[in-house]
Amino acid sequence: MDVRSPSPTPPPPLVGRDRELALLHDRLTAAQAGRGSLVLISGEAGIGKSALADRLARQATDARVTVLTGHCYDRTETPPYGPWLQIARRVRARPAAATAPPVPRLDGATSQADLFARARDFLVALTAARPLVLVLEDLHWADNASLDLLRFVAHGIDELPLLLVATYRGEDVDRRHPLAGLVPLLVREAPTERLGLRPLDAAAAQALVRARHALADAAVHRLAAYLMERTEGNALFMTELLRSLEEEGLLDRLDAGSYTEIVARTPVPALLKQIVDDRLSRLGDETAALLAVAAVVGQEVPLAVWGVVTRADEETLLAAAERAETAHLVTASTRDDSIRFTHALIRDVLYEHVSALRRRRLHRQVAEALIALPVPDPDAAAFHLQRAGDDRAPEWLVRAAERAEDAYALVTAAERYEAALTLLDAQDGDATERGWLRLLLAALRRHEDRDRALAWAEEAVQLGVTAGDSSLGARAQALLGLRIGSRGDFRTAVATIAVALDMIDQLPPGTGTARRREQQIDKVANRGTLIAILAYVGGLTEARTQGDNYLARFAESAATPGELGAIADVHHGLSLAYAFQGEPGLARRSYAAVVAAYHASDLHELALAKLREELILAVLPYQADDLGERERVAAAAERMALSVIERGGHANPNLPRYARVPLLVLEGQWREARRILEPSDTPDLAMTPRARAFYRGTLARAQGDPETAWQCVHEPWRVRPEAEPGERLGSLPLLFQLLAAGLALDAGDLDSARSWLDLHRRWLDFMDATLGRAEGEVLEAEWHRAAGDAARARAHAAQALAHATTPRQPLALLAAHRLLGILNTDAGDPAAAEKHFAEALALADACLAPYERALTLIAHAELLTTTDAHRRARALLDEARALCLPMAAMPALAQIERLAARLDGTTDALPAGLSAREVEVLRLVAAGLSNAEIAERLFLSPNTVKAHVAHVLAKIGVHNRAAATEFALRHGLA
Repeated sequence: MDVRSPSPTPPPPLVGRDRELALLHDRLTAAQAGRGSLVLISGEAGIGKSALADRLARQATDARVTVLTGHCYDRTETPPYGPWLQIARRVRARPAAATAPPVPRLDGATSQADLFARARDFLVALTAARPLVLVLEDLHWADNASLDLLRFVAHGIDELPLLLVATYRGEDVDRRHPLAGLVPLLVREAPTERLGLRPLDAAAAQALVRARHALADAAVHRLAAYLMERTEGNALFMTELLRSLEEEGLLDRLDAGSYTEIVARTPVPALLKQIVDDRLSRLGDETAALLAVAAVVGQEVPLAVWGVVTRADEETLLAAAERAETAHLVTASTRDDSIRFTHALIRDVLYEHVSALRRRRLHRQVAEALIALPVPDPDAAAFHLQRAGDDRAPEWLVRAAERAEDAYALVTAAERYEAALTLLDAQDGDATERGWLRLLLAALRRHEDRDRALAWAEEAVQLGVTAGDSSLGARAQALLGLRIGSRGDFRTAVATIAVALDMIDQLPPGTGTARRREQQIDKVANRGTLIAILAYVGGLTEARTQGDNYLARFAESAATPGELGAIADVHHGLSLAYAFQGEPGLARRSYAAVVAAYHASDLHELALAKLREELILAVLPYQADDLGERERVAAAAERMALSVIERGGHANPNLPRYARVPLLVLEGQWREARRILEPSDTPDLAMTPRARAFYRGTLARAQGDPETAWQCVHEPWRVRPEAEPGERLGSLPLLFQLLAAGLALDAGDLDSARSWLDLHRRWLDFMDATLGRAEGEVLEAEWHRAAGDAARARAHAAQALAHATTPRQPLALLAAHRLLGILNTDAGDPAAAEKHFAEALALADACLAPYERALTLIAHAELLTTTDAHRRARALLDEARALCLPMAAMPALAQIERLAARLDGTTDALPAGLSAREVEVLRLVAAGLSNAEIAERLFLSPNTVKAHVAHVLAKIGVHNRAAATEFALRHGLA
């Protein structure tokens, strides 16, 4: 069936858009030269977005540039990748389809990353022969998957001869709309132009009138003023009103008053309704009725469906389509047997003409026609069944959700499942189906809506019991355990998941849809998940036993696709267990396996978290002196962070550099590290707040800001000395315990330090861990030294050296050698001390660790002050000072000044009992800096600076900044 259409007519003049047309022409020219870009056109309905895109398409076609358009629609359920699928269908329908590259299939990809890569390869191949213009219309109605693909295509678009134009209604995009967050990302990440269309002005209205009529200037101004008054500059309303005036012969009656007064009482939205009504009245009742039915079918109307619903014969439909096209209400497709409404607003007017009761009947008829097609669209069928109030809607919504899952459009899948569940609950439908839908929703929304996911899992457990569905009940129990773990009750989580998995192992696998659903849940809660949780709550030995046993199952047979995710989770847990139990080679192997698996599965945030964890727990502890390897892992983490940003997973541009923070801290680049670690309005990735707090606390301690350091200890995990092993997930509590013990020792609070060290030892014993023991022994030795027990201090230092030697841990060895040098200095054994300091300095250099070198130089200088090697001691202190100043390592600098004062024969290097940090603040006060400027310079909070200034004034006995400046000058501090 062909739609017979009249000869093409020239488009209406496009007025008032000279700047926009010039920019689009420039972008088209650049695309032809191989430099692609993205143009976002926004504005209210009817403002001229589509007209502008159409004009570009005509120019591109005239220039022999391929043009493809995809639309998004209201009043229907947009399928996953809706506008992109339209473009794919149009590629297949083109005359040159035989020579075009094969269009990627949604069901042929192994992951969303694979699908996106295929889509990009397709575009690269498509643009190899000719430049391409892609137009995505009405993006405010797009599904999330389409927006994700848009972002992926836009990244690197400047390398293709491709101009991508997207239109959307700005008033329909509020802050919760996914497009609201996407637009700034597109602008930042890709060569993007934004065109916000404003209403036309009086000059544009006059240009429109002159383009259509040869009138005197006075008449032009009068008519333009009338158009502006009635349309407020809306391009569609203006064009359609002018056309109606022309068709009704009313142009000569504008001054008569009667017509003007009638229309003057009509607001703009009603004006469009009147325009459409006027045209319908001229087309006849039969055509008007057919078009009203078409409006129920959709924005695009296949003639086959239209005919089934209206029961009109082919000739009747063709005639109606021709009359409607002449009236500028629809356009006929040149590619298939369908018509399309010229504007969504026109369809809205026609849709409202249909009574609510009749709409329900028509929607059911449309659904029946769609379901009868050879390959029905589940989204379209579900939409019409919903509007019809038909009990079959949940079934088709589930089909649409399953299709979305297969296309990795998980947001759309969750929306469809939830819509189906709402209908089934209202119908008090089958308990088994309602339970499975809850369980599938809990799995899909477990990260972004944890409370509802927990509630859904609990309800699914009960529905499994009610329905007698053992598979549903067991899998709901497993997922419930996973959700319990996310709440922090890890012991209960482990026990719950273990019991559920034992039950699942005893059940026969389901068939058909039941098996598909089981596999969807098994991807989330499985033996691998349990092993990972065991490792993260400290059950390292049990995790290793179960993990090794699980992997042994695949020694002789390949894993199924469903088991690959479980294997990745097994390595997730094993990597942590191996790292903490002193087997870095095995740990690195498991890290490589889990990162590769997560990356292949589009779990880029998890892959990034594991790369960062590998750097912190496996590379820097065991291979800190392998500069090439630690750089390789840090660079891989940076690349993975870029992948997360590219795929819309995160909006923080600092994310790639944040992945490198452990190296920045070790290498003394503290200013940059502090800048990256400062709290941000941008939400963090999972696990980021904990690592951020640890490194902020570490730097705050080294820079003389214990208040901030203690905040970092307590805030992220509410770490406390009385916490028992297994209460907290992951490795970071051990690191915070060491940081807290060090802070307590700095303050001379031996009781608090004892509590933290005891807690640390309990955790190490509970985990049977190797990593962290050497550092704990170093702090134990420092505690006993502070308590005056030199013998026990030396014993713990020797233990630290032994633990750091097997397996070899360069940074822990460095700390142990430095402490043994200090203890030998105390014991009056300079030869032994020199030997240990030499070992420590060599390790600091091998690890490229300037702060560790500075601390060793200071300790060595203190030894030299006891042997009268003062010149050498001063040289070491000068070097240490040069290292510490750029890092603002104030406690170390204070120690340098005290030693320098001792060498100079004075006993008090700093006046009035000022600390090194307070001296630095006083110097900046004397330099005329404000508190805010001092805070920025020293990477402190303004409140901390305010407190430092108050302490300085109190110590030196003055009451204002001027007197403080005079004191600083008098004592040579400024």
